[in-house]
Amino acid sequence: MITPAAEWDTEDYIEFKANIVAKQNAMTEIGTIQFLCKHIAELEDDALLEQCVLIGISLLLGGNNKAQEAFLNYF
Repeated sequence: MITPAAEWDTEDYIEFKANIVAKQNAMTEIGTIQFLCKHIAELEDDALLEQCVLIGISLLLGGNNKAQEAFLNYF
């Protein structure tokens, strides 16, 4: 699938949920959320800002608890 996770319906990803959660957790553990938050605050390029927001959405897809905690802990 090449559409952004922001456009997915539950049925689009539910069969891959375990793999998605594993990737979300791995990305969270290496500091992706902190990187995104830092750069979103500094970006002036709208296209890059949009891509950062889409990455953030993909990390939160399905209500990933580790990603949610990392976002909350950043602030």
